Amino acid sequence: GLQSDEFWHNAYFKDQKGRLYFGGQNGFNAFYPDSIKSNPFIPKIVFTDLKIFNKSVKIDEKVNGDIIISKSITQTSEIVLSHRNNIFTIEFAALHFTQPLKNKYLYKLEGFDEDWVEKSADRHFASYTNLPAGDYIFKVKASNNDGVWNEEGVSLKILITPPFWATWWFRLLTIGFIIIAVIVFYQKRTYNIKQRNKELEHKVQERTHELADERNLLKTLINIIPDHIYVKDKFSRFILNNKSHLHLLGATKQEDVIGKTDKDIFPAEFSEKYYDDEKMIIQTGQSQINKEEIVKDLTDNRQYYVSATKVRFMNSKGDVEGIVGISHDITDRKEFEEDLKQAKIDADLANLYKSEFLANMSHEIRTPMNGVIGMTELASDMAINKQQKEYLMFAKQSAESLLDILNDILDFSKIEAGKLELEIDDFNLRKVVENAASSMIIQAHTKGLELMSEVKTNVPVAVQGDSGRLRQIIINLIGNAIKFTESGEIVVRVELNDTSKQNGSDSIGFHFSVSDTGIGIPKNKLTKIFESFSQADNSTTRKYGGTGLGLSISQALAELMGGKIWVESEVGKGSTFHFTARFKPGQLKDEDTIQHAKINYKGFRVLIVDDNNTNCIILKDMMEIWGFNTTIARNGEKALNELYKATVEEKLFDIILLDYQMPEMDGFELAKKIRANAKWKNVRIFIMSSISEKGSIQKSKRIGIDYYLNKPVRQAELYTTITTTLGKTQNKKIKKEKNQTADKAVTTLKILLVEDNIINQKVAANSLKKWGHEVTVANDGVEAMELFNNHDFDLIFMDIQMPNMDGIEATKKIRDAGNSKSDIPIIAMTAHAMKGDRERFLDAGM
Repeated sequence: GLQSDEFWHNAYFKDQKGRLYFGGQNGFNAFYPDSIKSNPFIPKIVFTDLKIFNKSVKIDEKVNGDIIISKSITQTSEIVLSHRNNIFTIEFAALHFTQPLKNKYLYKLEGFDEDWVEKSADRHFASYTNLPAGDYIFKVKASNNDGVWNEEGVSLKILITPPFWATWWFRLLTIGFIIIAVIVFYQKRTYNIKQRNKELEHKVQERTHELADERNLLKTLINIIPDHIYVKDKFSRFILNNKSHLHLLGATKQEDVIGKTDKDIFPAEFSEKYYDDEKMIIQTGQSQINKEEIVKDLTDNRQYYVSATKVRFMNSKGDVEGIVGISHDITDRKEFEEDLKQAKIDADLANLYKSEFLANMSHEIRTPMNGVIGMTELASDMAINKQQKEYLMFAKQSAESLLDILNDILDFSKIEAGKLELEIDDFNLRKVVENAASSMIIQAHTKGLELMSEVKTNVPVAVQGDSGRLRQIIINLIGNAIKFTESGEIVVRVELNDTSKQNGSDSIGFHFSVSDTGIGIPKNKLTKIFESFSQADNSTTRKYGGTGLGLSISQALAELMGGKIWVESEVGKGSTFHFTARFKPGQLKDEDTIQHAKINYKGFRVLIVDDNNTNCIILKDMMEIWGFNTTIARNGEKALNELYKATVEEKLFDIILLDYQMPEMDGFELAKKIRANAKWKNVRIFIMSSISEKGSIQKSKRIGIDYYLNKPVRQAELYTTITTTLGKTQNKKIKKEKNQTADKAVTTLKILLVEDNIINQKVAANSLKKWGHEVTVANDGVEAMELFNNHDFDLIFMDIQMPNMDGIEATKKIRDAGNSKSDIPIIAMTAHAMKGDRERFLDAGM
């Protein structure tokens, strides 16, 4: 044996005979390697354990209801496992115990493993899971420590039984059941289909009958329609026609025209156009809608107009099949249109004659009326007695009434013809309203009426619109108020309309009203008064006169301005006429602007003396805008009491606004008493009067009145008077321009007056000469040109309608002269007042 189990590294030697020597701590050993023999023992192999679900199975033990082994696994040659127990482990061992850790194993499950699986001595088991049902043989081989194998090994038959649903009999039953189910389903399905087919066949028959009925109904409807209805194929050949179209084609039945085209039926002058249109429709798909065509009825050879519509139609595949057409006889309409055209021509011609007639009548009437008015004015300035002056005044009023009637008729004619248009320009709204009221003051004073105007402080005065037509409405309403008011007052008011901002519009809404204390209007007559040639009562026409056109014209003008007009009235208490209008914001000239926002009269005291309550309120509101502290007295006695009271309190008044006409003590008498008191010598007195008696201004100065104001008092005039009196005028430019204007007014001008009417010549020439100008008269345009070429003039007044050469032609010649005198101002004088006249004059250069 070996001396020790420890040896020195590399301490060995081999001799020639093959003997091997190697040494250690206790000496050396020697042996022949070729004499060493391997272990020849073939190990026996046995199965040592069977585990299901990793649990060892005992003999006769039930696992999931099955007995797996009835004797030791070592002695068992076959096991049967159900599908429930097909997760198992088999352990095995080689009965060789010389260095057993060097034993090796190979195993294989025939029917599942393709090759042998090698296992080491420490893992001598095999595990399988979820094996399919079937027969298997588990084989194991082993070797000893020297690698001697037991090739025969050991084996174990394993039968895995399938679940019932995987058995052949279950599959056979399942297939049979499926076949039976299919047969039953097929029988039932075919039965339902047969029943459904029967129902469908029945419905098809019903629908076929319905379609036949509908087709017959449609055919009947198409045939009774008087319009021509037809269908053509894509080659424009007829395939369907209604009776009306067959009659047009001269046919009695459908077969007479099927397959024919328009070229086979109509003359070429018609058929070529029809064919070209249809060819275009087929190619482009663009329908022909309500095209007017001329057709010829081949039954009676009558030609007439039709409105023809043709559209392309296609089948379900989208292929073009042909054209459907319908044409409607419009001969009566065409004849009616021709009659209308001729009627319009006749109406336009009649309107032209009417316009020319009105223009001529306007000229022929205005010319002598202006002569009458002008001559009466000239005569009134002569030294005549009171009765003669009264006669002249009546003559002038009559002439002016005639002119008013003429103007109403002309305006009504324009409205009736729809030719009344607004002339838009920038203007001062307050100035227009106040001037309109001032122009009616004489008529109001004649009847002893107070006439006042009030423009609310929040009303913007710089607007853009037709100031002339606005003034016309206001004057018309004031005139009516004066006419139907015997005593009391008339007030014109302007305020912002509640609907001034609507729909994002940039225009501004205004509400105008003219109220009076007159006779009033019955409620059942309130709408009638706006009808043309109508008044509330025929008796009023006889008593007060008038054409009955004024309110109708005012209504049309208000509507043109984007508003409306209405009236509120109570019999015996008076009336208030309202109207609204819309204007865009505008720009004003310097002379139209009041700079009162820059001056504040806070601390200044004003005494307003007027017996009319409305006038007091208007003046109070006006003065308080500028910061004045106002006090109101309704008569002279109360005014003196207020003055005494102010003296005692040492709060003297700076200005007194004094009405002239008051009961008990008039304005002049009160002014005398004020000036008689030395304590009131510095107070400024402005007297207000709606009348202008001769010498009243001089009388005012003698008494000590500072300023004489005409009623209704205008804001701009009152403002200028106050600022001048109190020494607070800031706008020196306005003052300078006024002085320049005054200087210019007295400058003598050389004026050429071109007028063919002798009366008008005398009126115009005498008026101009009275104002200090040099006047040269020309009887027509020819004389005017000769005088213009040979003399220098500053201004030309040009009549329009004259013999030899009218005013328009003469103006054009002057403008076309091209010399330094061609830009001379030319002012038209005309009685023409029709639409377009003003534009013609301006275009000519006036």
